[in-house]
Amino acid sequence: MDAEAERLHLLFCRPITLLDSRVEDAEAVRIRDLVDVLDRAVGRAAALEEDMHAHVARRRQICDQMRLLQAPSLETLQDADLDHAGVTTDLQMIIRGARTALRRMGATPETERLKDIWDLAVFGHTRTLNFTRIHQLLLREAVKVWAYDELPRRRGRNVAGSMQNMIRGREQLSESLRLQREDEGCRLRLLSRTDMVSFCNRVAFLAESCVFGAHHRVNVIRYVRKIVNRIRVMGLTGPGEVLEGLPAGFALSVEDIPDEPEDTEDTEAGRDLPDEVMRELCDNLDLLEKISNREFRVATELLIDTGRRPDEISTLPWDCLAKDPGGTLVMDYDNSMNYRLGRRLPIAQATAAVITAQQERVRERFPDTPTSKLKLLPSPVANPAGTKPIGSIGEAHRAWVDDLPDIMMPVVVLVDGQLVTRMLPFDKSRIFPYAYRHSFAQRHADSDIAPDVLMDLMDHRELSTTQAYYRVSQERRREVVDRVTALQFDRRGNRVWRKAQGMPDSEHVRRPIGEVATAYGICLEPHNVAAGGQPGLAPGRPRQCPGPQHPPGRPRSAAGETAVAGAGSSGMAGVGTRSPS
Repeated sequence: MDAEAERLHLLFCRPITLLDSRVEDAEAVRIRDLVDVLDRAVGRAAALEEDMHAHVARRRQICDQMRLLQAPSLETLQDADLDHAGVTTDLQMIIRGARTALRRMGATPETERLKDIWDLAVFGHTRTLNFTRIHQLLLREAVKVWAYDELPRRRGRNVAGSMQNMIRGREQLSESLRLQREDEGCRLRLLSRTDMVSFCNRVAFLAESCVFGAHHRVNVIRYVRKIVNRIRVMGLTGPGEVLEGLPAGFALSVEDIPDEPEDTEDTEAGRDLPDEVMRELCDNLDLLEKISNREFRVATELLIDTGRRPDEISTLPWDCLAKDPGGTLVMDYDNSMNYRLGRRLPIAQATAAVITAQQERVRERFPDTPTSKLKLLPSPVANPAGTKPIGSIGEAHRAWVDDLPDIMMPVVVLVDGQLVTRMLPFDKSRIFPYAYRHSFAQRHADSDIAPDVLMDLMDHRELSTTQAYYRVSQERRREVVDRVTALQFDRRGNRVWRKAQGMPDSEHVRRPIGEVATAYGICLEPHNVAAGGQPGLAPGRPRQCPGPQHPPGRPRSAAGETAVAGAGSSGMAGVGTRSPS
């Protein structure tokens, strides 16, 4: 009997080794822990069974709705039909998901390219491409061939957006042909350079009528030229091809592309937000959190502090905070737009504190998910493990900005022929998430950050791209002019333009017109100025200078001034020096 008791004791009380999903290492647990694990497993199984019954019930409801609508298949069901039948939102989501799955079943790039609306998931991207607004069938097919050739070279999360923008340029050309030709542009052999000129004129008219901006006008013509040239390079106008017989004159040249608009409100530079607006936004971040959620507030704070793109912030991993070899804090992120992964941006302590607080909150909310899979800004919807990032913050951000009181700004206006300063409300349409990136660039440019350093902070490859994000303010221009002119001296050692701050801009432009640079200084004699400083070109006999002006930026001693005056009185153009005694 004692032996049997000992056997039972060993059977039920000895440690049992299990791989528990809650614990990273395999540890010994006794039989009571095993019972707890089994209970949880049974509970999960019951929950799965309950979900399965719920799905069956939903599928039955969907079948009932299809019978009522007399729909032969899910693919024929339209969203308008579902709304009209009063189908609930959750059932509509299931129907859309099933419809998408059916559409993608067996789809390949070769079969998808034959459609007029492409599902870019088949090509490894997101969203769709729509070609239906190109009215001429042959031109539409040519653009589809171009898009099929272009897609493999595209990367990032916004491939659909950038490609569709280029296709919209072709849509404008198609609309122009449809409206201005009797054959609506369907007879390719009759197209000519005249049709392209008419297209350019129509785009200019639409820009002048404020249908779209001047910057959009430039992009439309640039995109059309790029696609047309690419189609010709691909040989689509050759014998047997889709655009066979398209005249060579149906094309655009570089000269047809308008100059970039100088209006700062319509270009990249000038989209930054004034300091008064930024202060008002930062003071009302609590309101943003109240009407949306904590993640949207943190995203906005990081957009303001770092100047990253909205997509780069929304997809930040949980462990994005790190230190560089020097020990300073940096933020790791992915530049998905240009497919440059693992980028690092130096950040301030205040920004690091925002990230640290959010990390603690996310870790407390999702304790069982490994940190390597967590997102810093997890979506509050359909995200049980915290691995799904938030979506676009644009809608919540717009609602927040619209709820703010008017932000008054000093604006100089013309009243009765006089310039007066009035406090007017700031245009809230200029406040959007991407504007924080422009403000970041302008803020650093105004702080005299070197352009190459700012290019690195913005993570651009070309300096010209960075320069499009900021403008040189009038204050900086005036500061540079005043700094340079303060170093200019006349031949008597007196500073010229001593009161340059009080002079109008026209004087700064007019002054260099009446002088010419020589090897020894600046000559003001009118005949020599007309001759460009060349001795043998002055009309009549060469005129003697009253004495060369001192080269700007090099002050002269009294001894040197005496020598120069002597050289001028003897008719010699030279700079005299006095030997030290």
